[in-house]
Amino acid sequence: ASGGGSASGGGSGGGSVLDAGVLCQSVSCTSSAVCVEQNDAGVCLPRYGQLAWTSPDAGATTSAAPVTFTAQLTAVRTPSYPPTLDFSYAPLLGDGGLQLDAGVAAQLSYVAASAGLYTAGQALPLDGTYRAFLAYPDAGLDAGQLVFSVDRTPPQLAVVFQTFTRTAGQVDPGAVGAYKRDEVVRALVLGSADVSPSSVSLTQPLRDGGALAAAALGQLACADAGLACVDGGYCGCFQLDLAASPLDAFRGSLAPALSGQDLAGNRADAGVAPLSVTRLRFTASLPGTTSAVRGSIALGPDGVLYVPHTEGVTSLSPQGSVKWSLGNDAGAFAVAFGDNDAGTQLVFAVRGYNPSALAAITTAGSLSAECAGLTDVSFPSASSLAPTVTSSGGTRLVASTVIRNYRGYFNYLSGSPNIAANAVVTLASNPLACSDNAVGSDGVLTSASAKVTRSARDSADQPATSVALGTQFLYPTAADELTSYTGNGVAYTDEDNGWPVATTAGTLGALAAYPVSGGQRLIGGTGTNLVAVSSNHAVAFKPLVAANGAAVGSDLSIYFGVSDATFGLRKRDQNGLGEQQLNTGTPVRGTPALGRGGLVYAVGDNGVLVVAQAATLAPLWSSPALAAGPMPGSPTLDCARSSTGTPLAGRPGVLHFASGRTITSVVVDSAGVDTAAAWPKYQHDPFNSGALDLALSRFACP
Repeated sequence: ASGGGSASGGGSGGGSVLDAGVLCQSVSCTSSAVCVEQNDAGVCLPRYGQLAWTSPDAGATTSAAPVTFTAQLTAVRTPSYPPTLDFSYAPLLGDGGLQLDAGVAAQLSYVAASAGLYTAGQALPLDGTYRAFLAYPDAGLDAGQLVFSVDRTPPQLAVVFQTFTRTAGQVDPGAVGAYKRDEVVRALVLGSADVSPSSVSLTQPLRDGGALAAAALGQLACADAGLACVDGGYCGCFQLDLAASPLDAFRGSLAPALSGQDLAGNRADAGVAPLSVTRLRFTASLPGTTSAVRGSIALGPDGVLYVPHTEGVTSLSPQGSVKWSLGNDAGAFAVAFGDNDAGTQLVFAVRGYNPSALAAITTAGSLSAECAGLTDVSFPSASSLAPTVTSSGGTRLVASTVIRNYRGYFNYLSGSPNIAANAVVTLASNPLACSDNAVGSDGVLTSASAKVTRSARDSADQPATSVALGTQFLYPTAADELTSYTGNGVAYTDEDNGWPVATTAGTLGALAAYPVSGGQRLIGGTGTNLVAVSSNHAVAFKPLVAANGAAVGSDLSIYFGVSDATFGLRKRDQNGLGEQQLNTGTPVRGTPALGRGGLVYAVGDNGVLVVAQAATLAPLWSSPALAAGPMPGSPTLDCARSSTGTPLAGRPGVLHFASGRTITSVVVDSAGVDTAAAWPKYQHDPFNSGALDLALSRFACP
């Protein structure tokens, strides 16, 4: 190709150039040469020393459209750059020859702002390998052949997600094949051989509209998950944490995004089918064919579930498998968990009815001790248990677990009351003992018509409860009263001074306690009123509302369910004022649970779990019907746990509840109970201790 004309580049232009000097005045040179005086003569010498391609790079693959060609003409003497340089290009055939009929002749244009630089943009419609030619014949320069490739086809990308083997109870019948809300899922990304590994990105959506990049893992991590690479292409392993994306529903979907580039820079945004996600963790069935739940689940410190039912007590692992069942003819009506610093752990249960027994069961499912043959015992309920935790000489122990009987007696299991400082408490050295202690000497309590604990609330769906404030034990009576006794570790004797307090509004159900100036308040529902009784023996307030069990938040707000089919969850301030309502569409008979992160949970009689913001009762999501109602107990919250029961850091929590023969576990966004709350759930804590002085920090999730 020849250069046409000239372009000023620091020297004179024109077809004939005369260098300054007498000897060159008669010498005519081409535009690519300049006359200089040498040896008493004017001589034409080349202006340029080299012509070279600068882009595309030799052997490179480009995805640019158009393709930019550039070349550099290097001057060695006063330049006079031609305005254009001719070049040509053609695609290569499979045998390496030129496809001449597709050849193109073009021109590079001089870039005035950059001495010696020439450029041209060319639309190359076909992908493939090309050969370009560039020369400057007038200057005797040849840039040689440039071989390059054009690739504008995006790479191929696809993703395969890990699958999990489920038991029947782990499958959500409304979303078969769905992933669990809290699962971490490995993903194998496969692609064509031209994929640039560093460009591959698998992301999941965040609540703020952003995206979270999936963690990259080694290929062996996917192989361990049953995902194998294939030969001849790109293969990468990633990991999605489903809990990191928002899910404001019981069931929903998560839409990952997959993208990447090939070596030429072509981007591919691969379509990925949304992942179906459910919050149902598991359902488990009680043993037997006729067993039915009779109260609220208690949890051990390792997340093991203890469930009272009509055929006894059943223990389940945090993953929902049955560990053991301890049966008896009349079943069990209540469970609570207690332990001490020596590591002794016991499950307390009220078993049977007339005669009844108060049992201490080991965590392995064997009977440790039992107060048996208790006749005329009131209809036992979860309320009948209050394992108090006290301190004696620096050693914490389960001081007593009490059941109140029909004739006004306390029957209880107790550890040794006389414990030396820093002594180690074990069952071997301090066996549990049974006592049957009269609670009064005034003759009133022995009357069959007074202070009896069987009541309308005891026989209702949500029975009355007991509260332990240190060594003080408070419980509602069938005479529509709240009464109090203080024990010394050996016996509960006279009713405390100033008690009982008449509610004049019916029998109290599940109780909660919270601090106020000068003492405590005990609060619960009677089915017609929300009643608060102060420790100074007076009713603080009792607004007319169909209230059931209450929970109390960190700001002393009171949360309670009502037997109202429309507004089943309600909230009032510590003085019973300023009611907020949430329409649950069904009565809420159980006590709501306050979870970490400012959430409140309630299960209605229709088996629907409702989740709301605790501050406003603004609803977040609700489940479909997960169980048949009415609910015989209240929900409980726990941390996510490993198969060994170890709490998992930074993971969502779980909520358990039971009805009929079914225990249901749901993944929730609260990692356990709200440990800042005054009384966050039924019977205060996951142990169902009913003990205000049991520190909630023990139940904090990592």
